[in-house]
Amino acid sequence: MRNLRNIFLSAAGMLRPLVLAVFVMGCTLASVALAPEEVENVHVKNRTRFVSDMAGVLSPETVTRADSLLSSMWQQSSAEPVVVIVPDLSGDDIDSYATELFSLWGIGKKDKDNGVLVLISINDRRAAIRTGYGAEEFLPDVLASNIIRHNMSPRFKEGDYDGGVLASLSTINAALTSDAAREELMSEYANDADAKSASDDDEFFSVYIGFSLAIALFFAVVVVYLWISTRKLPTAQAYKKFESWKIPMVVGTFVGLGVPALFLLVYFLLRRNVRLHKRLCPNCGTRMKRVDEEHDNLYLTPAQDMEERVNSVDYDVWLCPNCNEKDIIPYVNNQSAFSECPVCHARTLVKTSDRVTRQPSEFHEGEGVKTYDCVNCRHRITRAYTLPKIVPVIIPGGGGGR
Repeated sequence: MRNLRNIFLSAAGMLRPLVLAVFVMGCTLASVALAPEEVENVHVKNRTRFVSDMAGVLSPETVTRADSLLSSMWQQSSAEPVVVIVPDLSGDDIDSYATELFSLWGIGKKDKDNGVLVLISINDRRAAIRTGYGAEEFLPDVLASNIIRHNMSPRFKEGDYDGGVLASLSTINAALTSDAAREELMSEYANDADAKSASDDDEFFSVYIGFSLAIALFFAVVVVYLWISTRKLPTAQAYKKFESWKIPMVVGTFVGLGVPALFLLVYFLLRRNVRLHKRLCPNCGTRMKRVDEEHDNLYLTPAQDMEERVNSVDYDVWLCPNCNEKDIIPYVNNQSAFSECPVCHARTLVKTSDRVTRQPSEFHEGEGVKTYDCVNCRHRITRAYTLPKIVPVIIPGGGGGR
């Protein structure tokens, strides 16, 4: 037992330097300072943001209030104030760091040099307020030192970073938004307040998603309505009712970024089911079979076959295997250019010419003739029509040859 204890102590002695080294390394890594280039400039991503809290010491409510206060200064005087909070500088001089960051971000308008940077390092317990030459008149070093000494330090010592930051910004706000300061600091260059911010994008995206969900909900209601309202209709009428919603459903799915796609799929399945659902023979009650497209023309009349050829009507043929009962169901293509012929009554009449026989003028109407030919019975129809008179356009104006 004693030998086991000795072995354990010996191993612990050997591991102690390694554990200490890992601990020191972890502390060192934890205190590595952010280079100025690594500090996130939140205002670049979101034009309503001015506080870069890299240490995460401020509450979300305080960040919102601070952003609002800094934005108010920005809008009233065109000065560009920002707050940067970093966890550590690792011994770097805070004044040099602030100057480098101020220059890197280009804080302030170039004609007024009215930038203000409030830099706070938490672990170093240091703070600095850097100003451009234009803002220095209203926020001199003496006032900046008093802000750090009286507004920040007492609250920071108690861990109240929210209160210290807001109290400091309140004093800075009073200095930069006085009448004299606004007049002197106001730049001829406009703020980028109208630039679209990330929050605008998020808000727009949320609204658009809500809009897409509303479309999806509406489509759900439409699908249920079509399913219920067509259950007792004849097949052709039910299919026509479904077909009338095809374009709105497709366009709505595209506009809704695909969110209503589920209901579009249900719609197509129900529409397909209207044509392919089980049919019983009206004579013997036997289940009928649908003839495929390659052979259904054998059961059509020449006129019906021609309608299918010109794609004005599509026919489904159902046969009863028991009593040979035949059902032929027409599905009219409303997008077709063909209409019903008054002679053979097939949807095979198409306009073949449109000719103006008399041009209209200011004094008389024009005349024209449209010619329609039936590709089934070869009947030709001519329909005369009139064109309205030309109304002269009188342009008011002075003389002088204008």
